[in-house]
Amino acid sequence: MEKLVSATAPLKTNSGGDPIPGQIPFGFKVENGRLIKEKKEQQIIIKIQRWKVENLSLREIARRLNQEKVPGKNGGRWAANTVKKIVERTSNNQ
Repeated sequence: MEKLVSATAPLKTNSGGDPIPGQIPFGFKVENGRLIKEKKEQQIIIKIQRWKVENLSLREIARRLNQEKVPGKNGGRWAANTVKKIVERTSNNQ
């Protein structure tokens, strides 16, 4: 499980200083080679956390996000596993 140390953590680079490609976590974007919080996606994360506290299942949360036409990180549909990763990552960083 990936755990972010900081919302402004520098991206990993190779020996030449070039960024190593990888998935940018939902809720973040890259600016000047650093991860920073992405406001709209952070609002979605808050909604996901609220629904989880209300004991909605991961599948139900994904269904609601899709019903509200909230785009995933790459514009795709939401799946329970994607919601699970966000819930685990965000609960570990509190």
